[in-house]
Amino acid sequence: MKMQSQSLRNHLAAEYVLGTLAGLARSRFEYYMHQDPSLQALVQRWGQVLNPMGSLVQPVKPPKRVWKTIEQRLQLKNTNKGIWRSLALWRSISLLGATMAILVGLYLGPLQPLQQPQITKDYLAVIENSQSQGAWVISTDLKQKRLIVRNLKTQQIASDKDFELWLLPDTNNKQSFKAPVSVGLIKADKQTEIVLSDTVYSAIQKAGGVAVSLEPLGGSPTGLPTGPVLYQGKLQLL
Repeated sequence: MKMQSQSLRNHLAAEYVLGTLAGLARSRFEYYMHQDPSLQALVQRWGQVLNPMGSLVQPVKPPKRVWKTIEQRLQLKNTNKGIWRSLALWRSISLLGATMAILVGLYLGPLQPLQQPQITKDYLAVIENSQSQGAWVISTDLKQKRLIVRNLKTQQIASDKDFELWLLPDTNNKQSFKAPVSVGLIKADKQTEIVLSDTVYSAIQKAGGVAVSLEPLGGSPTGLPTGPVLYQGKLQLL
């Protein structure tokens, strides 16, 4: 694993924070991180960006049938007499971790109940310049029709210019749109939150990536990018 590439460092740091970097790859990344203070700082920065997304996840109470199945598997129904002196009970308590695994397996695994909460799929993108340096992180909350753009660092921009965010077509999807779709203007020095129109809401689920162009103050006058495209990123499904 070579850690010289800034793009790779960004990618692995984000996966490390999300918990999707596992096994030997995670151990090797931790080895590099302990020897590289700048990599530690990058992980901390990703933590500040990604950890608040946990507040968007709504807690779900497992249905009663899950608890009933656990009771049946642990044979807890017929333990009223002498329950507190029962060796089986204390063995069950010592296997609490296994019980929780059963619960997770029942509720999230292949034996999922037919009635499940509807979960909106959201997206994440890191927007980078041509040197693979991260500039912004984009996340969506499609349930609320919101898009949040967080700055990884302050960008320099002339007073008569604006940064405009675009959705790019997915060339591998025949159902995708054909031309870039404007999402809106984004700030160079602080977080931007954009309420998605119906058009953008529909397009974002068919997009292949995102880009930021430099436009005249107020945005593109044509509805398409007119200035140079300075930053790009790929949308990742969460």
